[in-house]
Amino acid sequence: MRGHQHKEIQLQAVEPGQAHVEVRGVEKSFGGAQVLRDVNATFLRGQIAVVIGASGTGKTTLLKILAALDKPTRGAVLIGGVDIAQLDEADLNQVRRHIGMVFQYSALLDSMTVFDNVAFPLREHTRASSAELRERVDAKLEVLGLRDATNKYPAELSGGMCKRVALARALILEPEILLYDEPTSGLDPLMARTVDHLIVDTRDRFGVTSIVISHDMAAALRIADRVHLLERGSIVASGTPRELLEGESDHVREFFDSSGVDARRLLLEHAASYAPSGGDSPADRARAQSGQ
Repeated sequence: MRGHQHKEIQLQAVEPGQAHVEVRGVEKSFGGAQVLRDVNATFLRGQIAVVIGASGTGKTTLLKILAALDKPTRGAVLIGGVDIAQLDEADLNQVRRHIGMVFQYSALLDSMTVFDNVAFPLREHTRASSAELRERVDAKLEVLGLRDATNKYPAELSGGMCKRVALARALILEPEILLYDEPTSGLDPLMARTVDHLIVDTRDRFGVTSIVISHDMAAALRIADRVHLLERGSIVASGTPRELLEGESDHVREFFDSSGVDARRLLLEHAASYAPSGGDSPADRARAQSGQ
């Protein structure tokens, strides 16, 4: 007797600039503690959105919900028009293939080479032949400047190269959505800029919708199309970096002040460094800056 067959989940095709991920009235409680309170946000196809906030504001909980690794206590999370909060585990597994995740500290498997780390999702989730697997992994390593690192182990790589390997692994299943968990945490300023460039370049090369969870206001102002400020489990302000800077929100002003960043200088840097140009790509600039 055949087991129950799940129908394939059909996510709607979303054009650039249209709503790709929608969070509607999301709440999350653990026991008697409410972590997220009426969270509402829209993430547009092909844009970089940064969800920013201090430690303990609910960023990690929201990230897990967006990654389909946890469900909200109340509310809806729409990806391509499908409310993933209503799906069972088998259907969620289908949705997860549309989502890539870059973990905070890369989370590479130390016992595996770069090639095998990047190939891991293909081996786990597809029936790709050895030849197809080799072709797809080599292509990702090439575009991210990692071809010479194919047979190296994580311990032999610099921090910047580990980030690029983690990015290649997140992209290997061709997701439409890429989630970044504190991508610049613990990095020196130069390496943080390298990662900022890679996030922008990845969006430009692959057209992914990028959602960055961060406490780094400088990075948010440099790379974000939109910023969502999370405070005490609620989004208290949303807008472009310039809209937030020029707005009247006390929450935003307090966060800017506590971050100690020169917001106007960073906005000028955003316009100069991250706007499309005919020069080197952000990945090229990142490799040059990191010495890789």
